Amino acid sequence: MEHNKILKLHEIPFETAERFKAVIEIEKGSNFKYEYDEKSSSFILDFVFTPDLVFSHAYGFIPGTLSGDGDTLDAFVLSSRALKQGDVVDVRVIGMIDLLDRGEEDFKIITVSLEDEAYQNVCDISQLGDQWTTDMKKFYQKLDEQKNKNTVIRGFRDASIAIAEIQRAHEAFI
Repeated sequence: MEHNKILKLHEIPFETAERFKAVIEIEKGSNFKYEYDEKSSSFILDFVFTPDLVFSHAYGFIPGTLSGDGDTLDAFVLSSRALKQGDVVDVRVIGMIDLLDRGEEDFKIITVSLEDEAYQNVCDISQLGDQWTTDMKKFYQKLDEQKNKNTVIRGFRDASIAIAEIQRAHEAFI
């Protein structure tokens, strides 16, 4: 894990669709939603949620990708260790949340930190269990209420579908 404050984080080289580096924008437990701004190479506060809505996992983006909404692909990074904003984390993909945000596809890639022994044997999103998917549905429901949005979770997809989406987003980037 590397910590980078002044590097141009969006220029980190893409590795493979299975294993890559993710940049942390939002720390686990935070109710502040930040977005990385490529022009200024800084993190900009986008929204503050009420204290009852916090990110259950670190959240960030995958450099070298371009999703359908014109941004980099978003990624949750599961780790038992504290990951800080600006950390660059080696991750492995385990699945994807197939999400519509105001009618547009907005996939959320689910990854695990390669440096975290607690997730060493987690290879697919199905291993996280029903409670994890229920918690994610509740998170997006609360997010919708607070941001006056309309998101629809169409499903939780396995690692192979997530890998195909990451590859497509990387090809769109190049």
